[in-house]
Amino acid sequence: MSHRAKGRTPPSWACIAAMALIRGGAVWGACEAPQFGAQQAHGAGRYPIAVAVADLNADGRPDIITANQQGPSVSVLLAQAEGGFAPKVDYPLADFPFAVAVEDVTRDAAPDIVAAVRGRFFGYVSVFVGKKDGTFLAPMDYVVGDEPSDVVIGDFNGDQKPDIATCNQGERVGSQDLASITVLLGHGDGGFGAGVDYMVGADTYPHALATADLNGDTFLDLVTTNLERAPVGVRVLLGNGGGGFGQPVQYDTASRPLRLAIADINGDATPDVVASTAGNGETGSVALLRGLGGGAFAAAVDHETGAAPYGLAVGDVNRDGHTDAVSAGYAAGTVHVLLNDGAGALAAKVDFPVEGNPYSVAIADLNGDGAADIVTANYNDPGTVSVLLNTCSGGDGGLTAADVARALQQAAGILESSTPDLARFDLVQDGRVTLEDAARVARIVAGLDAAPEHGTAKGP
Repeated sequence: MSHRAKGRTPPSWACIAAMALIRGGAVWGACEAPQFGAQQAHGAGRYPIAVAVADLNADGRPDIITANQQGPSVSVLLAQAEGGFAPKVDYPLADFPFAVAVEDVTRDAAPDIVAAVRGRFFGYVSVFVGKKDGTFLAPMDYVVGDEPSDVVIGDFNGDQKPDIATCNQGERVGSQDLASITVLLGHGDGGFGAGVDYMVGADTYPHALATADLNGDTFLDLVTTNLERAPVGVRVLLGNGGGGFGQPVQYDTASRPLRLAIADINGDATPDVVASTAGNGETGSVALLRGLGGGAFAAAVDHETGAAPYGLAVGDVNRDGHTDAVSAGYAAGTVHVLLNDGAGALAAKVDFPVEGNPYSVAIADLNGDGAADIVTANYNDPGTVSVLLNTCSGGDGGLTAADVARALQQAAGILESSTPDLARFDLVQDGRVTLEDAARVARIVAGLDAAPEHGTAKGP
């Protein structure tokens, strides 16, 4: 059966190959398994509960930021030119932080730090304005809902000024805790207006918050978690573009959702929701909720992790062009790496040990080699961060015939047959499709070389 679009002239075999190698499931230089070196530990504050990564001093090297619950503070570890990180510098907080985010809220080209803090009498965010050299002014505080658990930053009303949102476990009223999301619209100078609360359900105890345009209307939406009220799950609030949000819509998960991320996991240009979930106490999971468009999501599909996957981050850690998931395994002292299989699912976890009990995780290229590294905040006293440098070096990945078969079958439905003759792509006759073959494909597409006669695509 033909898979070509109606009325389309069939392309040459070389164009098919080029499209497949670019768009398909196999990528030059990809590593079949995640590869990371031994963890490198660096001191942080006491009981660091959250970690973020950003270039704070404009030297081109990402730095590490943690929020620390005891001796409450924010720690900054600046990256060093020779590698590694300088000793931490602490910025005190009055109360207990639970989350941290980094963004240039003053629009002066210097990143600023925002911490979500649980005060003795009310919740608030502390905004540390950056001085462009990796140091920060004393914090300015803005009230949010009670017991904030997470914080995100985005332009929720389209005025090009960063705004803040927190999810809050809520004020106790009678026998219920009234959970909410607080939105503070930014002034563009580091200041923020009074918070506006959006209720997300009594006794839901939201623990995580994420933001992205989920329905393609160019407005940022919010996703939070229903941690406790059965049935548990994630809750989606669609933005109206003016800084407001609609009623929450829940999508159930099999167990309590702990952390959230948003990414296009299956490559269909529609955002998916990823959640780390508590599981049965012995094993947790990474739950994938595939985006259906319009801000709706399919039922959650679980991918097993170790116990207590408290942290979650997403990124391409094996250089294959697909977004993978990494969770922080608090109980086992490991990070769990779940590679994207290229078809919209996550492969079995691969574990890497870290120091102590990792509670939060971030992904970034820390050493400038083009590969995504991992950093965890380890919830211990004394606290540490663990850095795992990616050792997937790239180069000629040596694509197999099976790789190319999968890639070709994903290449825009233009193939005459679902089982193409793979021998036509092995131009150097070594039993596999390599970077050398791909280079010849590029030359043929550019008209610099002639295509082999046996490589002609079938006609209509």
